[in-house]
Amino acid sequence: MNRPSARREKIAIATRDCQLSHHFRDTQAFAVFLVGDKAEPAPVYRVNLRSDHDSGSSHERHHRQIADLLADCSHVICGGIGQHAAEILEARGIHPLVTADKGAPEAIYQRFRKDSLSLAKIHPCCHAAPRPDRRTPSRSPLDA
Repeated sequence: MNRPSARREKIAIATRDCQLSHHFRDTQAFAVFLVGDKAEPAPVYRVNLRSDHDSGSSHERHHRQIADLLADCSHVICGGIGQHAAEILEARGIHPLVTADKGAPEAIYQRFRKDSLSLAKIHPCCHAAPRPDRRTPSRSPLDA
């Protein structure tokens, strides 16, 4: 696993309904942790407005907006991500990590710190995983 450099010591975890997002495209917010905090880390949440992705406009523009949002992070952890989004993040020095693990962002972050995340492959297509029903209201991590 590529560990954070001294230059950028933040890890972003894609979330939906206060849990690890099953896919990058369905992320409501990113829980950003400062690596190396001795105390239990409290994430700072960055909201993914997703306006471009949901409206059918350019996926590339949406992926670049997220890369801008996470520019100070060394890694982003999610349950799935398409190849194109992964390439845009990598070009900005942000390493996407895909995991089959489930749980709250704090638990995912602790597994990352202990090198115990179950890593998976990046999807070859950005529409490879089924999407959850968008009509179901969901709780934002910012509501907690």
